Amino acid sequence: MRRWSLGTYHGLRRKHVDTYLNEFVFRYNRRYYRHVSFETLLGLAADKEPAGYWDIIKRDNPRKSARRATLTLPLHIDEPESAG
Repeated sequence: MRRWSLGTYHGLRRKHVDTYLNEFVFRYNRRYYRHVSFETLLGLAADKEPAGYWDIIKRDNPRKSARRATLTLPLHIDEPESAG
């Protein structure tokens, strides 16, 4: 495991040990079936809608917010003059 960690990471942090171990177990269990992992990942990705950057970080895109504000302004349309 030490050789794996030195080959994969440049440094290990105590607070992330669980994550490192989870990744090691995941890779170890799939060492003979690499294509299955890829097919599983591909299947999961094909089943979902694309997610943009702002969806992933769960924040509003400031460019779209500014654009919506300008698009939602009421337009001034003159009423046709009635003949009368």
